[in-house]
Amino acid sequence: MTVNARFLGREIRARLWTGAALVLAFSIGSPGFGHQHTAPWLDESTLDRGLYVEVRHPRVIRSPRSFDVSVLVNNLLGAEPVTVREVRYALPGAFDRVTHPRRHDLPSRQSSYRRYKSILGQMGRAGERKDRASVERLRNESRSSLRDITARAFRDSQRVDAVYSTGVGSVMNLMVEVDVVEAGRLRTIRRDVEIPIQPPLPDGTDGSWFAGDQHLHTAYSMDAFFLEGTHENVTQFAVTAQAIGLDWIIITDHTNLDFLVWYKPYLFALGEAKARTYRDQNDYLVLQGQEMGIGSPGFFGETAHLLAYPRAGDSTGFLHNPCPGLILGHAKCEPEQVVLDRVNDHGGIGFIAHPFDSIPFFFAPWDRNSGAVGWAGLEIFNSDLGSLEDSDSEAIAWWHELLDEIPPPSGGQLAERPDYPTRFPVGIGNSDAHQPARIGNTFSYARLPEVLHGAGMVPREDVMSAFVEGRLVASNGPLAYGEINGAGTGEVAVVPPGRNQIVLTLETTPEFGPVSDYELSLFVNGTLRRTVPPNGATGYQRTVVVEEEFSPPDKYVTITSRRFQCSGCSPGALEFVSLANPIWLELSTTP
Repeated sequence: MTVNARFLGREIRARLWTGAALVLAFSIGSPGFGHQHTAPWLDESTLDRGLYVEVRHPRVIRSPRSFDVSVLVNNLLGAEPVTVREVRYALPGAFDRVTHPRRHDLPSRQSSYRRYKSILGQMGRAGERKDRASVERLRNESRSSLRDITARAFRDSQRVDAVYSTGVGSVMNLMVEVDVVEAGRLRTIRRDVEIPIQPPLPDGTDGSWFAGDQHLHTAYSMDAFFLEGTHENVTQFAVTAQAIGLDWIIITDHTNLDFLVWYKPYLFALGEAKARTYRDQNDYLVLQGQEMGIGSPGFFGETAHLLAYPRAGDSTGFLHNPCPGLILGHAKCEPEQVVLDRVNDHGGIGFIAHPFDSIPFFFAPWDRNSGAVGWAGLEIFNSDLGSLEDSDSEAIAWWHELLDEIPPPSGGQLAERPDYPTRFPVGIGNSDAHQPARIGNTFSYARLPEVLHGAGMVPREDVMSAFVEGRLVASNGPLAYGEINGAGTGEVAVVPPGRNQIVLTLETTPEFGPVSDYELSLFVNGTLRRTVPPNGATGYQRTVVVEEEFSPPDKYVTITSRRFQCSGCSPGALEFVSLANPIWLELSTTP
């Protein structure tokens, strides 16, 4: 998919309410689950003789730190009960396998599994008919089946010490074996794991760029626990985030759910305590926010989602978020302005989550006609697989429309916006990961002032200032940004008549491919003005100086990068992209 072609002038395609689409969406998420997160156990092809067995681990290691490997086993379609007897981990650098003796019985969930899938189909057909009463009834019936399917699943984990890590550019090989007893016979299920060791993420020519993921769901989010089998809490998420080289994370568990114990204030308090403990013991920034239901823009009253981030402290504090209806409290939430006012009044700051994404019965796209004010920006890239989807392209196009509405700067700065915490809508990137293995597949780079790598925890105040001021780049790997007359991302450049120099910087690593694989694009007022093709340069850093003449109504510049070519890549290889927030232009009348 070409990023450029989707940025502007593209109509937002209608979302069709077909029975098949509804069943698929409800079963496995949007394109996935939380934009990309999935419930793979609903696909029977993933089962091993009726058992669902998954080994989870970081996709990559970029920092010589410990990380966790976890195992999930569930007897979904087995004809007989199964007992997990032992789990063994063969770790690099260890002479012996690490053995975890276990005795965990897994009764067959075949009946509940079949019942649950049948209910999903019925709900899809009821949704196609727009039959509210049937959807509500089936919603209630689905709860007990879902609880029965997942309640007794087996989970195990092992911490892999940093001393086992091998050199950058190599691959860490692990092996996991699970012994199960079926019908009196012992069976061993083996999974081999390969984790590449890569260099740290790009940090810019002056080391001022840092990276974080601000949309994460732990076991305290009902959908993560039940549909993905996530049992890891804030601590395990932070461990993984450090191992993959992120400088901070913000936990955003759902606070609008109504299912068993989810979501209660005491769960938020537990998350706060674990985040505080991890910060204190590891000198690493873990902040506690939440993802809130907001408004009711969907046909069945499904809510849109808002990310509430802490601005005045390390936590937003638990913010009441009643949403009484439909699937597990995913509908009939308070009006947008009510929720936004609550976030801002409690020292938080709100970003619209996946504004064009939806799962029927669960959540809906953001209502752009709600008239709500007070939000800071929006996710322009949301994917726990790191893939730019059509809904992201729709968000990027809308983001440019919003930027077009901002008055041009004067006196070296943008005017304050009444009732808004930011001077322009800030675009951010997040993974929306519902398990540690997906953290950081999409994230945000932030340019921080006077902070040196290796100096300990990045200051929360500097991170949140970057979000308020828009000194951010949404990315799934590469870092591309620009400078015009000394002004960078999120800042105002005073531009005299005539031609002006724009310094474009692209930085990658071997993980994302050399700069020779990339093109850079420069947009003015959201319209493509210039493309800088690959020039055959080798290495992982490239600086390009181009000249551009600006004139009214030129107002802002956005810079993107994408991997244009990739020698040796397999078909369908991930497209690496970055999307920088604007540099604003103040057109001067004097040279």
